Amino acid sequence: MDISVNNISFSYPKSDKQVLKNISFNAKQSEITSLIGANGAGKSTLIKSILGVLKADGQVLLGDKNINSFSRQELMRHVGYLTQENSFLSSLTVFEVIMLGRMHSLRIRVNKEEIDKVWAVMSNLGIEDLAERPFYALSGGQRRIVGLAQTIVKEPDVLILDEPTANLDIQNELEVLELIKTYTKKKNVTTLMILHDLNMASRFSDKLVLMNNNCIYSSGKPIDVITELSVREAYGVNVFIHVDKAGIPMIHLINSVGEKKYSFD
Repeated sequence: MDISVNNISFSYPKSDKQVLKNISFNAKQSEITSLIGANGAGKSTLIKSILGVLKADGQVLLGDKNINSFSRQELMRHVGYLTQENSFLSSLTVFEVIMLGRMHSLRIRVNKEEIDKVWAVMSNLGIEDLAERPFYALSGGQRRIVGLAQTIVKEPDVLILDEPTANLDIQNELEVLELIKTYTKKKNVTTLMILHDLNMASRFSDKLVLMNNNCIYSSGKPIDVITELSVREAYGVNVFIHVDKAGIPMIHLINSVGEKKYSFD
């Protein structure tokens, strides 16, 4: 189920400033499309506009159907959405939080098939030992992985992930992105996610959409989007880009925005 975003524009009420300006791109089935750009570029606002959380001008299609024509239940069935916030009830155990990805209520009797699906996702993410731990007792990184587990266990057609690797150390970041990549390919889902680490985005994405000044600066394969010029203009830093044997551009920082002199007199 492809995502087609057509001419999305958005301004907050009582504001003349456009937060999104004529955004158009496609995210294809069995591919990872990553939104990149500096803080404030409009990435999270775009995600919320795509999902209809924010009422924007323009059109979003899931497959060949306008997203506004889906009922809430249909949209929840087709789309798995991982937000930046971990808003689960703190009194629940990790297993219960993930089970809510399959069930609307824990009061409903759960069959063995549903339980097995939850354990399978927990096993893939290496968090079986957290099953009985209260959610409030988890670290920020652990909460992020549990949130991803809850999103994946729904078995959606579309994954929309807002910073899925936030608060993760490098090992867990690599493992989580590898799992997302494998899941996307094997289950033929469409994955749209926001990533801040450009090297990780280049390594794990089929397509990048670079946002700058609330519009799209460029989009396409990582090797076409990640250039010294694009990084300098979108992020304000000077970099050297090395393309590895797999054709993946890797960024090396040369310097920051320039030398600054600080005085504490």
